[in-house]
Amino acid sequence: MVVDFRRRSHTPPALFIGGAAVEMLSTWKYLGLLISNDLTWATNTASIIKKAPQCLYFLRRLKRAGLSPAVLNSIYRCVVESIMTSSITVWYGNCSEADRKALQQVLKE
Repeated sequence: MVVDFRRRSHTPPALFIGGAAVEMLSTWKYLGLLISNDLTWATNTASIIKKAPQCLYFLRRLKRAGLSPAVLNSIYRCVVESIMTSSITVWYGNCSEADRKALQQVLKE
């Protein structure tokens, strides 16, 4: 991934390490965050929006199985909230309004 702040875009030269070409990526995962080469957080937010409902599905299944509300709340806080708030101080401030609304919609489910 190359981050270039110049007004005119150019193709960066090929980079070699130990004789092997380094692959250019459009997104890169670092410490659980998806960083895109355009420096928007849309890819990261989409990943979170995809993961959270999967966990909520299992939470609903556990509710039908008869778990107490206290246990369900603990599971929600440990699993779903940890997914939603993982590195939130890094990405939420620069998140688009549409992505914020999508995150709120997931929490309302």
